[in-house]
Amino acid sequence: MKAIILGLAVAMAALSGAADAAPNCKKGKPCGGSCIAFDKVFRK
Repeated sequence: MKAIILGLAVAMAALSGAADAAPNCKKGKPCGGSCIAFDKVFRK
């Protein structure tokens, strides 16, 4: 039972870190939390 709870805790921690990753842009490039066109310049 403890192994199941530990496994779920590890899985939840791994999934929560994925939310902070850059977006998967299909028609552009990552810019902060969104995507912009390739010909645009990223500015913070």
